[in-house]
Amino acid sequence: IMICGTFWHNCSRQSLRPLQRSGLCALRILQRTELHRRQSSSSGNEAMPVQGTTLPEDVVWSLRDVMHLMPEPLQRAYSRVNMSQPQLNQLELQAAIKRWQRFPGDTGSYEVQAATATIKLNILSRHSKQFPKDKDCKRQIEIMVQHRFRILKYLRRTDRPKYQEVISAYSIRPNKAFDPTLKPRSGPNRGRDAPKGLKGKRRKRK
Repeated sequence: IMICGTFWHNCSRQSLRPLQRSGLCALRILQRTELHRRQSSSSGNEAMPVQGTTLPEDVVWSLRDVMHLMPEPLQRAYSRVNMSQPQLNQLELQAAIKRWQRFPGDTGSYEVQAATATIKLNILSRHSKQFPKDKDCKRQIEIMVQHRFRILKYLRRTDRPKYQEVISAYSIRPNKAFDPTLKPRSGPNRGRDAPKGLKGKRRKRK
C-alpha cells in the first residue's frame, strides 16, 4: 500500500485519471493478495513466484501509457487475471487493429474494419450463447454481418490479395453477398429440382 501511495504521488494527475476511477478496487485486490501471501508464509507454503515483467498488452488498455510507472503489485492488480469481460474484449479488438493497421493509429482501412467486425461478431456470438433470450444481441449480429459483407465486397474489388488474407486468417466462408463469382448452391429443393407444389409458394394444409 505504501508503494502504491508513492506511485500516486510521483505521477501527474492527467496520466492517473484512469487509475483514479478504479484505484480503490486495485487497493482492495492488493490487500487480499498480501493477506493471502502472509497466510501462505505462516502456514509454511511458498508464495507464488512472479513471472517476468508485465507486457503492455497484459494491462488494462487505458493504463498502457503509465504501465512503466506502476509498481509490480499494481501491474498484477490490473493484469488479465483481474480484468472484466469488456476489458478483455477491448484488448482483443486492439490486438486485431495492431495486426492489420497500415500505419500506427490506423483504424479506418478496410482490412482493419473487417477484422474488428469479425471480432465483434465473435463477442456477440459468445454473449448470445450465454444469454439466448437477448433479442437485441441477435439483431446486432444481423446488422454486423451485413456491415462486414459490405466491407468485404469493397475489399475484394479493390485489394484481392488483402481480401484473401483476411478471410483466410479469420476462416470467413465466401458468400455470394460479397463474392458474386460464386455459383448458387444446388440441391433438391432449389431451382428446377424443387418438388412440385412447393415451388414459389407453400403447400396448403388440408
